[in-house]
Amino acid sequence: MTVTLVVFTDGRDHIYETLPSAVANLDGPISRRIIYDDTGDALNRARLADAFPTFTITHSPDGRQGFGGAIRFMWQWLAASDTNTYVLHLEDDFLFDREVNLAAICQLLDTHPSLVQVVLKRQAWSDEEIAAGGVVQRNPGAYVEHEWGDHAYLTHREFWSTNPCLYRRTLCERGWPDDPYSEGKFGALIRDESVAMPFAYWGARNDPPLVTHVGDQRAGVGY
Repeated sequence: MTVTLVVFTDGRDHIYETLPSAVANLDGPISRRIIYDDTGDALNRARLADAFPTFTITHSPDGRQGFGGAIRFMWQWLAASDTNTYVLHLEDDFLFDREVNLAAICQLLDTHPSLVQVVLKRQAWSDEEIAAGGVVQRNPGAYVEHEWGDHAYLTHREFWSTNPCLYRRTLCERGWPDDPYSEGKFGALIRDESVAMPFAYWGARNDPPLVTHVGDQRAGVGY
């Protein structure tokens, strides 16, 4: 049970806060750390390598790929070249509010094969979420809470999320959609195939967020 941490960056300076926060709060079997740099800028890659010597810095040889292209590139690489069981997916503008028990999330996925991903809940961000009081509170009836030993999790069929999350590396073998709105389309593909509730948030319904989204805009392209 091993985890590859993949951090996607498009050049936002938030990454210099995100990675120390991640390293300090992710408690679990991470054996490989990768930064995918989508800036297409060799100087930026050099700065990242200097700042984060325990991470492997990678990029597409074809230059900037955009949001969907970055995921496609990394998923192709992970499917072909990585052997770890799980991928921890992290964008460069999140901070961790407290420690995350990755080993327990891995065990949840081990014992619940119908779950496709487990997401770390962030704070309310959109106007609708803020008005409702949270991500889950926006549509509370869509989420089912489960007790699991000393832990809890929420299952749903609402969406696939590229917020900080854990999923099986074998999922990468499916490939990422080469279409606009790729995140929504990938989630729709999963829902079409599954009669179960394939997505989950880690924690109970009323638990506070585990991560804080600190980016004030989407800097990338090709969503």
